[in-house]
Amino acid sequence: MSDQVEKQVRIKNWAVCTDSNEYTAPEAVYCYLHGEIYGHPLYPDGKAVNTSYIKSSEGRFITTKSRVYELDGPPSDSYMEYLKSINHEYDPENPIKFKERAGL
Repeated sequence: MSDQVEKQVRIKNWAVCTDSNEYTAPEAVYCYLHGEIYGHPLYPDGKAVNTSYIKSSEGRFITTKSRVYELDGPPSDSYMEYLKSINHEYDPENPIKFKERAGL
């Protein structure tokens, strides 16, 4: 079994968050997940956490600096409301569109 699969953790009731404000240049914005984790070796199931910055995404699998997270179920209600407010359609098969960046 690959090291990446061993580090995979499920995340429920999730949302994509950023560390930016209205003055942050687009190239300086980093995204991370917030949600309830399950199967993490250091935290109890259901603990709400912020992940490290997202490095890449493939389908429902999101890679951060330290591990792979599987998006388990739909995003949080508040994140779905946000997506609707910006007229962004939710794609359950590929929910996070992310461009890989150098230096992460």
